Amino acid sequence: MLGYCIGGPFIWNLIKCAPKRVVAAVLTLPSGFRPELPDYAVAMESAMLAPSAQVSLYPWKDVPEKIPLAVRHIRKFLKANRPAVAAMEQRAAAD
Repeated sequence: MLGYCIGGPFIWNLIKCAPKRVVAAVLTLPSGFRPELPDYAVAMESAMLAPSAQVSLYPWKDVPEKIPLAVRHIRKFLKANRPAVAAMEQRAAAD
């Protein structure tokens, strides 16, 4: 799953309601971010709540050159956490 701004709380609710259906989620600019307080505390609080969180670069859109790097991080994370890949990793860990 990939969510921007209000998409973050929607993702958290989906995880709460159907945790086994959400393999991976990316919360980008979670609700609560304010440009005048750019310490990105909301994102770090979210990362601390997630058991296997990964944190990418921030700020990621202050200069156009960072956007492709952020997109690459997101794609790599989601690809590594596809349902089929996650199932294979779980089987390998159990063996």
